[in-house]
Amino acid sequence: MPCDAEDASGPMLSPHRDPRVIPGFATVRRLHLDELPQLWNVVRGEMSLVGPRPERPEFTRILQRSIPGYAERHGVPPGLTGLAQITLGYHAAPAGKLAHDLDWVRHPSLLRYLRILAATPWSIVRGPADRDTDPAFDQPLVIDLTETEDVASSVA
Repeated sequence: MPCDAEDASGPMLSPHRDPRVIPGFATVRRLHLDELPQLWNVVRGEMSLVGPRPERPEFTRILQRSIPGYAERHGVPPGLTGLAQITLGYHAAPAGKLAHDLDWVRHPSLLRYLRILAATPWSIVRGPADRDTDPAFDQPLVIDLTETEDVASSVA
């Protein structure tokens, strides 16, 4: 994605078939290979292999205020993959993902951890089943930051 990809739109969640992706890198995005550098965060102990996917700070404050229980997902380290990603897919609504994130936070186990890790490659390759039939996947989710407190100063 170019450095100025959000200059016109402001922060937004990545839609399916994101037009901001640099030509030739669609496969890298589709297979989530651009997230491999996050393995360094796992090595450093800042992330886990399995856990709720981290959300951008611009969105976290808004989601915490608008979705009851959202902050509880921060009770465990964020993960490279998670129950919500293998069950719902990358583009699922935040409230839907939260239910799966909280299920993981409240009921972690080694067996579930291993099952999620094992299911991750397949979920990446197949993608969510409804991605090709649901037009909502082609609509970017834009969160209006002008209605919030000065997020930019709190993130900087």
